[in-house]
Amino acid sequence: MRSLLSRRRVLLLAALAPLAACRPPRRQTLLAPPGLLPRPLLRSLPDGWVAADWSPPEPQRSAGWPATAGLLALPDGWATAWEVSRLGGWSGLDLEADLLPQALPLLRWGLPLAFGPWLIVLRDRPAPTDRDWSLLLDPALRGRLLLPAAPRLVLDLAERLGDPARSLPLLRRQALGFSDRDALTLLLQGEADAAVLPSQVVVPLLRRDPRLRAVLPVSGSPLWWTLLLRPPQGPPPPLAWLQQQRRPPLLAQLLRAGFTPPVRRDLLAASLAALPGSELQLPPDDLLSRCRTLAPLTPAQRTAAEALWRASAP
Repeated sequence: MRSLLSRRRVLLLAALAPLAACRPPRRQTLLAPPGLLPRPLLRSLPDGWVAADWSPPEPQRSAGWPATAGLLALPDGWATAWEVSRLGGWSGLDLEADLLPQALPLLRWGLPLAFGPWLIVLRDRPAPTDRDWSLLLDPALRGRLLLPAAPRLVLDLAERLGDPARSLPLLRRQALGFSDRDALTLLLQGEADAAVLPSQVVVPLLRRDPRLRAVLPVSGSPLWWTLLLRPPQGPPPPLAWLQQQRRPPLLAQLLRAGFTPPVRRDLLAASLAALPGSELQLPPDDLLSRCRTLAPLTPAQRTAAEALWRASAP
């Protein structure tokens, strides 16, 4: 009886083998917060990969990797909250050679997909002659200015205005509110006259809304980044798709959407040349050198920043 059952089992497995061979491979999922990645990028995903929206929890080092994600796209503030030891690396995948120097430190966490400066956006106001962050303290903008939701970014702006202990309370008193999600809507509806927004959001709008003006201060700006993270034992990343983003025709579509890959200028020049406002997406080298990435704070820096923020409350 035992040998008969074994024979039946062998025959059953042999019959099922062709069916298993025809079964489509398991799809891998790219998770990203809604609106973070432009549609041309999502539409170009290779076979075997799908995209899905995902809202990350508050940035914290104890956050676990989402069970359904083969890859995870995040803004830099969220991505750099991960412990590096809990992420898969990108070295040896032939993706580093073309990156700008500013992108290389971020490889500790993920592959930089896109970047750009934060900009001052004005509605129904002439472009100022002085391109400086002091514009944010213009008395005419009191209660009409929208600032980023991240206190870390607001603190950086205050440092650019001088002594943050003095400038941060002034800046916070100017603000109508602190928002990333609703800032653009409030600005377009006339509820605000100015906002500080990332170039990815601003530049495409400038090309179709004549009411808007954008300012990149000559002293430089904080940089925003979109990073692609992978788990330590994750599937192989779709390398051909990642290289495709750096070449026409997909590159031109991404640049039109304000999504600028952080690669050598000569790789972007031809596709950027025909786009109005391209200097806001990829600033000239001398201005780009005055822009900076906001690195994660040390515990001591975080404690000091929190104390400064509390003391600056209006």
